[in-house]
Amino acid sequence: MRRKINDASAAHFDHVVCGGLLRDDDDVPRGYVSQFVNITDARQAREELRFMATHDPLTRLVNRPALLTQMQRILAHPPRSGTNVAALFIDLDGLKGINDTFGHRVGDAVIIEVAQRIRTQVRSEDLVARLGGDEFVVFLPAVRSEADAARIAEKIQTAVGEPMSIEHHTIGVTLSIGVSLAAPGDDADRVLEFADRALYRAKRSGRARTVMFDPAIDIGHAKE
Repeated sequence: MRRKINDASAAHFDHVVCGGLLRDDDDVPRGYVSQFVNITDARQAREELRFMATHDPLTRLVNRPALLTQMQRILAHPPRSGTNVAALFIDLDGLKGINDTFGHRVGDAVIIEVAQRIRTQVRSEDLVARLGGDEFVVFLPAVRSEADAARIAEKIQTAVGEPMSIEHHTIGVTLSIGVSLAAPGDDADRVLEFADRALYRAKRSGRARTVMFDPAIDIGHAKE
């Protein structure tokens, strides 16, 4: 029997269905064949690639380019009446010592735990990003004052300051945090720069503390 196949295909959810009609030498239909191809793995791989383009691979938090894009979008629109936006630039104190004492695998586990604890202390609409190494940013799209931002920073300080049990080691960490308030229309890079300058002052002042950006102190003060 000669097989003449009329091909047809269609995608359905995570499968591709291909089929064909079998005909004999007289061109009379005699049967039908179909093939189901599972494309779940390929789809998931594409989704993971898209995710990793905007997220940190270790903590799966938003990365710096995605953070700046989202910050700029939020800053381009006025917040709700009576509110501002704020950036918290966060440094994990003493990560090098943890890596030197316990190894980088434990150090990575500490970073992951810190990221999770930060995430639990903010709202779903707040952005949490890892910029790399021991640096994180929390962007708050709706706060009423510096005091509100400082209270959130204090909550993060308390949560992260609880001892961590990692690979049979009890590890305590602290954070240095710099906070800057922003207004609609401000530049995202500039907002982060101001928070970073406040963070630098927090570290110079002894670490394990939160410092609010003060242009009279932080502008023009050279960073080491």
